[in-house]
Amino acid sequence: MSESQSVGGGSPAVGSAPPGGAPSAEPMSIPEACFSIFFAPSRVFAERQGKGWVLPLIILTVLISLVFFGARPYMQPAIDAEMARATAAVMRANPQLTAAQMQAGRAMQEKFGAVVVVVIIPVTVVAIGFTLWLVGRFVESKQSLRAAFVVATFAYFPRLLAWPASGVIAVVRDPSHLTGLYNLTLGPGYFLDLTTASPILIALVGRLDVFIVWTTVLLAIGLHVTGKVPKGQAYIVAAIMWIIGAVPGLFGALRTAGS
Repeated sequence: MSESQSVGGGSPAVGSAPPGGAPSAEPMSIPEACFSIFFAPSRVFAERQGKGWVLPLIILTVLISLVFFGARPYMQPAIDAEMARATAAVMRANPQLTAAQMQAGRAMQEKFGAVVVVVIIPVTVVAIGFTLWLVGRFVESKQSLRAAFVVATFAYFPRLLAWPASGVIAVVRDPSHLTGLYNLTLGPGYFLDLTTASPILIALVGRLDVFIVWTTVLLAIGLHVTGKVPKGQAYIVAAIMWIIGAVPGLFGALRTAGS
């Protein structure tokens, strides 16, 4: 059955005129949904919840990859500072490693960086969708797993704007203040000296980026719409999702602090 067909033989097709009323809005195409998520998320989630999410995820992955690699040359000073700090932490924890070995490892990371970006986006979105569906069970969400993947996919679209924003910040900001990637974010990390700040503080502050918060709010809206969950409970679930998202960074920060 195509996406434009109604579910159930007796239901009127989307976009048809109800008896005695004005015609309802035409269903959004996938490109329209990808654009409308920025200003009409409730409608996107309502219309797309029972439809395919793989093609939108492919579009999302391609677009984020393009904007990331387009912005990367401008972000290089912050990337270099991030890599230097990470290298120093690894060598402190593993004194047997030589500088030549670390340089070879960095060259390998740069060589396969494109593959990592392309892979990590869909893996992250799928993980978010499954976790949203699972945590939603505790508030009696009616959301299907398909709908959870739809919500996760479209909620991730604001990340498209994160890399261009970072590129602009990198261009206009004094390079001496670029001590890491969080200095290129729209959040408290912008103001931190990442060479001296606590790794735990960095991990927590990084989660306060505008685009991460935006995605979290969209997850709440999506759960409310597709799971028939009251708004208050939906935002509590989204807050839990935000905390869960902080766990990997906190774990890495604790290991760095321990070393």
